[in-house]
Amino acid sequence: MPPGAIQKAVMVWPRIARLPRWMKISAKVDLALVLSGVRPVMRTDAAVLVDLPTLKKFARKLGLYAAIDSDGFIAIARKPGLARRLLILDASSREHVVALGRLLGYPPCCCRAAKRIGERNLDAWASRPRRYVGRYHLIDHSGYERGEAIISHIPCSAGCKPSLKLAFDALAASAPDPRGHRFTRSKMAERLSCTPSL
Repeated sequence: MPPGAIQKAVMVWPRIARLPRWMKISAKVDLALVLSGVRPVMRTDAAVLVDLPTLKKFARKLGLYAAIDSDGFIAIARKPGLARRLLILDASSREHVVALGRLLGYPPCCCRAAKRIGERNLDAWASRPRRYVGRYHLIDHSGYERGEAIISHIPCSAGCKPSLKLAFDALAASAPDPRGHRFTRSKMAERLSCTPSL
């Protein structure tokens, strides 16, 4: 992969100019994935307290639906009722790591890995250094907290093919070519000088 190709890809993704002050900067990645249709719903905790009418107004302007729970977690979804359903599942006392990950649109292998690691250990697992090679740099989530990642979940490995497909889908959905057409996965791969075959 030519030097700088990954950085160029990240520069076009995500195309969210400005977030409300109550939204964490990492939500830029989640919101872009929901808006592009790559993920059905997102969940984040509010950076500062936000009331439900403000949250719903923000979501409606984007053609989305929103919910908030008593702990300050917000969910924004493409379908009505999905945001509330996600927050109810997240608050459940029963084991729900895999179900929550699947509802968020994460690959099954990554959901199973998160379950093996355990919900309480996810932050430590996420911060563990990984060696991404070639096109797999697209699934490097280390810039997520700064809003500078393509995917928002922790890949099960540095060579996770379903996560790479998700990254290609995200880039294809977000990057118009100069003629105004959307990139296909193969066009984006060509532009990044790598092969799209998974």
